[in-house]
Amino acid sequence: MPRSSPLRPPPDYAKLRKDRAVSKAKIWDGSLVWLVTRHSDVQKVLKDPRFSKVRTLPGFPETGPGGKAAARETKPTFVDMDPPEHTRYRGMIEQDFTFEKAESMRPNIQQIVDNLLNEMQARQVQPCYI
Repeated sequence: MPRSSPLRPPPDYAKLRKDRAVSKAKIWDGSLVWLVTRHSDVQKVLKDPRFSKVRTLPGFPETGPGGKAAARETKPTFVDMDPPEHTRYRGMIEQDFTFEKAESMRPNIQQIVDNLLNEMQARQVQPCYI
């Protein structure tokens, strides 16, 4: 679906949400996948143990060529795991993703961003999406 902006869903998504919240879609390699467009339905799918994030399982839709081979050849990150393994790894790092932790990093992040923008300006970099 064409997008009018990289920051917004394609306009056709609104029609899909209204008329066909769950529908089949064809991806890059011609495979058919389920397209779930309503937030409440997406939440149900994400909580349903019949669905998996394990890329090496049959039927897992890859976003590009080489995905299955890469999944077999590399150790998965916790993002590519299902519970309970995912839950265990997530518990190890979730304290680093709190609002308070993010706020504590604000001054350093602001300094890095300011430095990069100043460098772009000094080099007269053309306007771009960041």
